Amino acid sequence: MRTTTTTTTTTTTTTTTTTTTTTTAINIKKVSTNTEKKYNFLIFDREQNLLKRVLSETGKLPRTKEDAYVPYGLSLNDEVVYIKYGSHSGYNNTQLKSLYDSKISFIRQKQCQSKLAEIVLTQPEITKKAVDQVTRGVMSFLKDMRNKDPFLLEKLHKSIGHYFYTNGRLSFGRLSTDNINTISQDDFYQKLLDTLISGSLEQVLAIHDAIGRKILPYYPSKTLDVYQSISNTVRESWFDDCKTRGRRIINKTPSPSSIIGITDDSDIGITPNIQPRQRAIDMYQRDDTRQSHPIANNYYDGVDEHNLLFVAGISGTTGTLLQAAKAFGELEDIELKKQYVLGIMGYLVGGGMHSFHEVMTIASRIGIPYHPGRMNDVLPDSFTHTSAYHQWQAKYYDIVELGALHWRYNIQHLPSHLNTNLS
Repeated sequence: MRTTTTTTTTTTTTTTTTTTTTTTAINIKKVSTNTEKKYNFLIFDREQNLLKRVLSETGKLPRTKEDAYVPYGLSLNDEVVYIKYGSHSGYNNTQLKSLYDSKISFIRQKQCQSKLAEIVLTQPEITKKAVDQVTRGVMSFLKDMRNKDPFLLEKLHKSIGHYFYTNGRLSFGRLSTDNINTISQDDFYQKLLDTLISGSLEQVLAIHDAIGRKILPYYPSKTLDVYQSISNTVRESWFDDCKTRGRRIINKTPSPSSIIGITDDSDIGITPNIQPRQRAIDMYQRDDTRQSHPIANNYYDGVDEHNLLFVAGISGTTGTLLQAAKAFGELEDIELKKQYVLGIMGYLVGGGMHSFHEVMTIASRIGIPYHPGRMNDVLPDSFTHTSAYHQWQAKYYDIVELGALHWRYNIQHLPSHLNTNLS
């Protein structure tokens, strides 16, 4: 066991109560050889009425039956404060700005997930092996059909051209805002191939999805059979039924955002800017009067139970991307599956189109272990072995490690079977 040191800073309240610098010990099991990194946490010691700074080489706090910590509140400097489980009742307003409630949890989830998307989009090597494997399959399919079907170029131009040459629409992963008719069929075909080789992650995945959904069905084959073999698993009919999906449009034409992810535009400094696009999070709101549906009910009850984000509802695009991955990439290895799903996360969360949970609910159906709100289990080794992961995990420990435990101060929701607002 490794002993870590905690210190507290002298503070004075209006009642002249003071705290003094102190040193204490917390045993934190060493789970990493990354001894050059030191991560710190802010702990509230209720017995001494002190905020203490804990340094950890592992980026983790103790979590045993005898010694476990949970998010408690925000400090006066907007830092998450943790407290030992069993001491988390009550509210000390001399040490905290606010309790760690549903509102704080949502803000932290948005920041954490957006930062993850930023890492994925800006460090494509993390998902490269899996994404490249699918890309090779897509390119092989296109080149094969180019030789066999004289009408392939016309089909590409008419069926998916508007997804990439958007005629002014600000979709994420677009190639141009020009009209598709400004580029020839031959040039568009070549542009797709070039983008698959050297385009950004969001552009490459957008092509994977479009080819699978719109072009592959023209060509009955074993590849199409594989694509369709999991369609009922990863994209159910209620996903596309506006009555049951559980979302309603509040703004058909939201202002374009350049912020990576799903944070508010006012949340400056969390992530850098990217391709301006209209985000689903600015377009949709949860529909609390949706039509009752047994699977949708279970999904939304899980969202409420774990206090998880709603962006646009369960992700159908994740499903079709996983179909493309299976058909074109034959991704069976769990590490490669996790890599590709992390790429999807970068694309959809980074684009502001879905939340982590909305993506992972679908990804869990192809064998990736996922407990609602818990992030670590689903991440590939190609990411968890990087310094970017350790920094992100330590900063958002309340979400990455403890995201499934947001329960203490959450808003209470009626389960679907008792909710009379559902039609």
